[in-house]
Amino acid sequence: MLVFGALLLLLGPPAPLEPVPLEPAPLEQPDASVIPDAREPDSPDAPGPAPIEALPLPAQPAGGSEQPLGHDPTPAWVAPPPPELIEPQPIVEPPTRPRRTKRCLPEVDPCMRVMSSRLLLAGLGAISAGASVFLIFQAGDRNRIGDPAMAIAGAGVIAVGAASIGGIVGVLGDDGPALPDRITPPTFGLSVGLGGSDHTDETVPYTLAGSFAPTWSFPRESGRLRLIGSVGGNLGDQVERDPRPQTSNDDGTFGSGLARRGWRFDLGLDLAVRLPYPLSQRRPAWLGQFELRYKPMVFFARDALALGDEPRVSQRVALTPLNWGLRWHLSPRQRFTFYLGPRWDLNGYGEPGGVAPGQPTAAPIYSESWFDLDLPIRKFASAGRPAVVGQYTVGYVHSRFYGAGMNLGSVVGFLGQVVTQFAIRVRPLGSPIAYQLELGARVGGGLNPFVRVGLVLPNLGDAKS
Repeated sequence: MLVFGALLLLLGPPAPLEPVPLEPAPLEQPDASVIPDAREPDSPDAPGPAPIEALPLPAQPAGGSEQPLGHDPTPAWVAPPPPELIEPQPIVEPPTRPRRTKRCLPEVDPCMRVMSSRLLLAGLGAISAGASVFLIFQAGDRNRIGDPAMAIAGAGVIAVGAASIGGIVGVLGDDGPALPDRITPPTFGLSVGLGGSDHTDETVPYTLAGSFAPTWSFPRESGRLRLIGSVGGNLGDQVERDPRPQTSNDDGTFGSGLARRGWRFDLGLDLAVRLPYPLSQRRPAWLGQFELRYKPMVFFARDALALGDEPRVSQRVALTPLNWGLRWHLSPRQRFTFYLGPRWDLNGYGEPGGVAPGQPTAAPIYSESWFDLDLPIRKFASAGRPAVVGQYTVGYVHSRFYGAGMNLGSVVGFLGQVVTQFAIRVRPLGSPIAYQLELGARVGGGLNPFVRVGLVLPNLGDAKS
């Protein structure tokens, strides 16, 4: 061991281990024989360094970004551009069609909700008819509290029918703005009532009547005043048979019970006034438009009667000086009109030449109910052609003054007559005169058809005339 230690001391300690720096390998110089005009750099004739042409880079894949040589081919992460701010679009709900009761009639200003008006009219008509029938059985009629019950009941039936017919026409698309030159009573007319009877060997003659209705229009379409009247009578004798067995003849016919021939006329005024401006403009859209009406009338009838061999004369006069009314415009083409007022009769009866008018007596109340429906037939824009419009009318007249009325079983003498007609007006292009034709029937005391033709002249005071 001593020898080994002495040997270490003689040799000395070992040198420390130091890191040897790694020098980069020298760049390989190109051979001068390869590079043209290559000379020593220290040579005075040596030109400047030759330009080094850029070597083409390898093609980059589509959509990739260029990377420097010797870089990792994996593309570096690039932050995406900030998202574009898109303005939020307002949510537009699809248009919803309102209910029929809230729809305004197209092309009509101000708004008119015709479906609501018809439903209201039908409801009032049904309630009025039901309440009137109850009232007449509980309180009676003729000069008592139930006197107007039948008139109001008839108006209720017409109102329900008006709402039904008008609704059907509205669904078919024939309801809309007002028609120009709508039908009114002709200025001068001539009507013929057809005769005939359902009973064997009885005679109902034809009737002939003339009518007039000149009209004065107020300024600014605020109303009008019309003078109405008619005069006419039977074109022959009306014969009624006595069906008792003791009056029968050998040939099986019956003896005459009553023969009469008569004539009649009526005269009156028809005033129509629009509601004042504030009321007409502030009305609810579901209520329609209204007009105030006043129609005083005088009726006269004189019949020559033959009761066997004894001639008699029946003369009757009826006065309705307080006949007030109201017109409800359900739409520009549909109207419901109602009149109601007290009535006084002056009746006389006796031999020919000795009949004196009787004293005024209270008679059953007088009433009229009408529904008018305008119907377009040909457009006014038709060049070179006459303008044609139509109108359908149905009404109830609560009056048995002329003896015509509906009898249902044991209900005799309580109801008036129903009138229905269809009218057509033809106006030649540019003519102030129009021609009117009316076809209709009266239901009461049988079915009595009639036809009337007339001339329509311009209204007095009309700016268009």
